[in-house]
Amino acid sequence: MIEMEPSRKTNPAKRDIGWSYGRRLGSEGQRHQFQCKFCDKVFKGGGVTRLKQHLAGNSGEVATCRNCPNEIRVLMRQNLAEAKEAKEMASKKRAEVDCQAAEPPSYHSREPEEVEDLDEEEADIQAAMHASLDDQWQ
Repeated sequence: MIEMEPSRKTNPAKRDIGWSYGRRLGSEGQRHQFQCKFCDKVFKGGGVTRLKQHLAGNSGEVATCRNCPNEIRVLMRQNLAEAKEAKEMASKKRAEVDCQAAEPPSYHSREPEEVEDLDEEEADIQAAMHASLDDQWQ
């Protein structure tokens, strides 16, 4: 097998701290394998998150690395917790945006009664436009 360090070209996302403790293994048709630098365990898929779970040792999804130093284990646990929190925040923000997008748009910046200088005809026109736009979204 050929060892490949992740690069911007093979990993366009920001280089993850987890790759400091593992290496990608590449051969024809098996480019998604990687290996733990502490115990040499080879993983067939799962990416850097699986590697960090292996190093953190607190996931029931993957075997714990028995050779990982405690400070690295703590670092990986913190990193996984931060990633989970960021994902939850992004999901919450996406839900807020979706909720706002579902609301009818406001095509007017003011109610007709807010403007004192309008003559009666212009006020009637604006009121009719306002009512028409509101009817479209009800």
